[in-house]
Amino acid sequence: MNDERSEEVKAEVVEPEEKAGVLAIVSLITGIAGIVLGCIPAAGAFISLCAGIAAIITGVMERKKIAKGESSQKGKGMALAGLIMGIVAIVWAIVGVILLITLGAMGLFGGLFSGLSSY
Repeated sequence: MNDERSEEVKAEVVEPEEKAGVLAIVSLITGIAGIVLGCIPAAGAFISLCAGIAAIITGVMERKKIAKGESSQKGKGMALAGLIMGIVAIVWAIVGVILLITLGAMGLFGGLFSGLSSY
């Protein structure tokens, strides 16, 4: 007497969405911070160097975890970007220190020898 058809209920297993690993995110953030903070004269070079080293270390650690299958593949790009930006931050810091030393030396010696040109 009941003409209604019963609907089948199918249970679907929903896997949690894979997220990037924490080390990949830390690598990306410290890489960006290293480049941005490297623009600050003098103290920025030290901060940029420290942030660059942190970005490289965390990027390498995360890439090793991904290769072993212990971490999600979604963080692979972030870890690589953080690694590259960490290298750029270190180079940026070294160039900044060399530039500060060079300009400081030129300013110091330029001031010493500027009075001798009148003789």
